[in-house]
Amino acid sequence: IELREIYDDNIFRTPSNRQSDLISVIKPGALLKSDWARHGLQFRAEGAFGRYLDNDSENYEDYLIEGKGRLDIVYDTYLEAVVRHE
Repeated sequence: IELREIYDDNIFRTPSNRQSDLISVIKPGALLKSDWARHGLQFRAEGAFGRYLDNDSENYEDYLIEGKGRLDIVYDTYLEAVVRHE
């Protein structure tokens, strides 16, 4: 988990009429991975959630969920599948 507090003096990146705000960003993440000698599974989830102190219309939620699987067939030959949602 990562937590950041960011002060930005120009959140809309405009040359004039600058507006500042404090942004709280939390980034949770987890990885679960098998350690089998043959075959394999892996699951990953992570996100980034930003909350503005004064400009809550700019709040955001980004996330990723992913699953991978590997089926070993013979030496150096395998099938792999990935499912991902962002």
